[in-house]
Amino acid sequence: MKLFLYSLIGFTAASGLCAISWDINSLTMTIVYQIVPKEKQAFAISLWGLAASLAPAFGPTLSGWLLQSFAWQWLFIMNIPVGLIAIILVAKYIPYYRLNVPKNFDLLGFIMVIIGSASLLLAFGQGHSWGWGSSKVVSLFIFGSISLILFILRELSTKTPLLNIRVFRNGRYTLSLIITNILTISLYAGTLLAPVFLQ
Repeated sequence: MKLFLYSLIGFTAASGLCAISWDINSLTMTIVYQIVPKEKQAFAISLWGLAASLAPAFGPTLSGWLLQSFAWQWLFIMNIPVGLIAIILVAKYIPYYRLNVPKNFDLLGFIMVIIGSASLLLAFGQGHSWGWGSSKVVSLFIFGSISLILFILRELSTKTPLLNIRVFRNGRYTLSLIITNILTISLYAGTLLAPVFLQ
């Protein structure tokens, strides 16, 4: 609970800092299963799914309206009251749970996954401007892929992994995860067009 609360505080504070910038260039499923009773978990997950499904449609539309009618700072200012309300509600209603914490932190695995993910994200984000065949983008793809492969090998060999990849040995879990990813991509691909049509 404390991690979630501190994350909300950080999110709200970051939104405020972004709003006062001089120019524009300058977590939850686990809590649902811990807090909500079993007989109400399906309803709670459905509410979360509804919000996650509607966000890609209404978010860009609302952002476009804010940018046209007000200043770009309002994209961040609007998060502050929502964040403050969420902080108060979490601090008041969500109890503190002390979970089992691993004795050792896999620092090497943490560094590998950060480097690998950042490299791939940078390559995908800048590929259109740098050129998909440019040396920088190709190098980032290769470096990021190697880092993630080393991360997977590291997690399979260490006693206290940062991410327990061994759960993929369960065939049903792996298959359900693949199906979930396909459905999620399909749903978000459809909602991605909604703001364009609404505009």
